[in-house]
Amino acid sequence: MTDILTRVVHVIRPEPDGSIGGADLHVLELAAAQSQLGLCRPVVLAPGHGTDFAHRAGALYVPIGTARQLVKSEITLIHAHGYEADIIALLLAGTRHLLGRTRPPIVMTSHGIIEPDLRHRVLNMIDRACLRRATALIAVSTQGTQQLRQIAPHNPIYLVRNGVRAPNPVSPTATRRVREQLGAGEHDHLVGYVGRLSHEKRPDLFLDVAAQVAAKHSMARFALIGDGVLVDEVRSTIERSAAATRIVLAGLRHDMDAVFAALDLLIIPSDAENTPRVLHEALSRGVPTVVTAVGDMPLMVCGAANTAISPPGDTNALAAAVVELLTANPALNRRTIETSRSDATADNMSRAVQHVYSTLLPRTGAHGRRADS
Repeated sequence: MTDILTRVVHVIRPEPDGSIGGADLHVLELAAAQSQLGLCRPVVLAPGHGTDFAHRAGALYVPIGTARQLVKSEITLIHAHGYEADIIALLLAGTRHLLGRTRPPIVMTSHGIIEPDLRHRVLNMIDRACLRRATALIAVSTQGTQQLRQIAPHNPIYLVRNGVRAPNPVSPTATRRVREQLGAGEHDHLVGYVGRLSHEKRPDLFLDVAAQVAAKHSMARFALIGDGVLVDEVRSTIERSAAATRIVLAGLRHDMDAVFAALDLLIIPSDAENTPRVLHEALSRGVPTVVTAVGDMPLMVCGAANTAISPPGDTNALAAAVVELLTANPALNRRTIETSRSDATADNMSRAVQHVYSTLLPRTGAHGRRADS
């Protein structure tokens, strides 16, 4: 418990309704854990939000229409998450300063730096200037720490890896129902993709792997859980695939405990990641997983049972890893594998973030550890 509960404003520009990003879930779970643990008094400011995000945030959500009151209210610290959020955080702090209010420290968490198109290249250019003006920076991976050191060599940088909430138990009935919805029978092997349908996540690679694996394993079924800018392209690719009848495009789902319980194997074929939440969630549930060697994913799966690492962008290597896992254990099934234990929890993440706050707000009574010290 802190000596004086700090008022923290989390700022994020969430994904539109029908889609949700890892940063969105990160902020929601971080703020919820901070509140439940009594670490601070968090609220979530989400310009451009959808009703889905506001519903998920619940009582922690601050409508953008009340931003004027928020500027004038008690704010101890601003914590921004992402390109647009970093800009908004600086504007919020600057406006307070112009009104004669105390300018609070600004923490910026970098959830990943990607440049798949011109829009992101421009945002990254602007964001680099924003990051240099932050009071402190947080990276969620070792790769992210190195990137931030290059961008803002004079800023304090802290490494705080993502954490996820503990999984809820799922009944066998619920598991069977979800498997049926995702096109898998009791004896099928259900191979899944969980994440945004965006270029850097490589859903196209998952579909290529599905076609190769389907040709060798008659019991393999495939499901993509998520939505995003590539949804129409993904749907069209599925229709043309030789494995079309064995692939389900499930869209965004809110019963992820049951989805993970239903999966027999997960593929994360991304070209760019840091410490993806989906991998934490899979490992915490003991889901066999094949990942690409990007970001901190190789470190995350090191020593974990029923996991494999593949070079990024290599369809053949990914398919071979999937086939090897399926062949090595023909009875492979999520329901027979003991759930792994993980310390990558939302509570531990929240405590680590509070350590960062403590270096900026000495009266909170915690101790921080810089990633560059």
